[in-house]
Amino acid sequence: LSPYIFSLDDRCKQMNERERALVKEKVDPKASGGMNGYICLCAGDPCPPIFRSPVAGMEDIVDNQVICAIYILPDYHKHITRPPAGVRFPKKIVSMGDLKEAVLWHQDSGRRPMDNRRRLMENGR
Repeated sequence: LSPYIFSLDDRCKQMNERERALVKEKVDPKASGGMNGYICLCAGDPCPPIFRSPVAGMEDIVDNQVICAIYILPDYHKHITRPPAGVRFPKKIVSMGDLKEAVLWHQDSGRRPMDNRRRLMENGR
């Protein structure tokens, strides 16, 4: 998305901070690898060459290669879960014989095999 963010920043260079804060552009899912939503600009330069450390005593980043933008979630829309067009599902290979019968929590006595042996030893048996 960095070329998209730099392009947005270039188009908004002549705006004041208040106007820039109101810019909200829809992300193109094809250009972004499938992302939806909106990109907004941060205040100031989205990629300052020197990033001042906010922590006293820590060095500044002098070769900053990080770009900053604000991401806003896409508008609400009903989502229908389905596989993409053209997906072929593999044949089922797990059969009922592959499954183990599980003991349900309410059918389990809660005792571990060691508990019975320990109890017998405590009673002198």
